[in-house]
Order: sequence, then structure tokens, then C-alpha cells
Amino acid sequence: MTVKDKEKNKEQQTPAAAPVDNSNGIVKDIAETVDKLKPLYPRFNSVTFIGSNRKANPKAMLHTLQSLIRAHEAGTDVGDPYAYARATLRIEEGKYNAKDHEAQAAEYKIKPGEAQNFSAIFNAIAAQQGKTT
Repeated sequence: MTVKDKEKNKEQQTPAAAPVDNSNGIVKDIAETVDKLKPLYPRFNSVTFIGSNRKANPKAMLHTLQSLIRAHEAGTDVGDPYAYARATLRIEEGKYNAKDHEAQAAEYKIKPGEAQNFSAIFNAIAAQQGKTT
């Protein structure tokens, strides 16, 4: 048996690693929501909707799918569930992207007392480059 054969044999015996969910459980939440939607809207294919909007914010997608459930529970006739979901997703996408952007921007804001530290860092960098402020 050659080295290549041994490596190939080893690869075949090694089980594939399970995908890692780094989404704080949102994948699980979406999967559970999809299961709840099936009997409520039999003609609405949640998986197809998710697939056609795979670049959407996952939190917005979850909110959108849950809104279909809430509408059904409230007795609201959504008409075409695809149109309802698309409209909801468009609105929620803007909200969640704005929230994420604000949270990300907050990380970079200078907090009280840090301004002096920032000045000291800037001055040190400028001094290293032979410039003064």
C-alpha cells in the first residue's frame, strides 16, 4: 500500500466534523420556527425563502418567519405568505442592520477619560515618526 493509498484510506475513515454554529443559537431558532410554519402555511416553503435571501441578516430572517406565526395566531389573513415575508424582511433587515451597525460603532467611540489616553497614544506615535503635535 502506497503513502497516497494510506492517506486516502485514513480520510475515508475519519468522520466529517459537524458544522460549528457560531450564531448564538439563531440557526436552531430558525429551524424550530421553520418546523412550526410548515402546518400553518403548507404552500409556503420556508427553506426556499431562506435560500433566496441567504444574505439577509439572520436576526431579521428569524423575526420575519416568527411574524408569520404571530399573524396566524392573531387570525390575520396575510394573503400571499411570500409577499408578506418579503415585505417584513425588507423592513426588519433595515432595523437589524442599523442596530448591528450602531453596536459596532459604539465599540469605537471614545469613552469619557479615554480621550486623554488617545491623545497620549497619538503623541507617542507622532514622536516615533519624528513629528510633534
